[in-house]
Amino acid sequence: TSVESLGEEVEALKRVKHELEERKKAILQQITETRNQYEYLHQQVLPDRQLPPAITVK
Repeated sequence: TSVESLGEEVEALKRVKHELEERKKAILQQITETRNQYEYLHQQVLPDRQLPPAITVK
């Protein structure tokens, strides 16, 4: 029935949403790590200079 297929569609969409949320978490984690590396390297190379703005993610 159409109700069953709607239920299956909802389940599929929930799975996709969950996958996207996991991917977003992983990407934000990568951004944080990259920013930390950038700031660390900047301190190593140019300790006396002002840190240029890192990419900010809202």
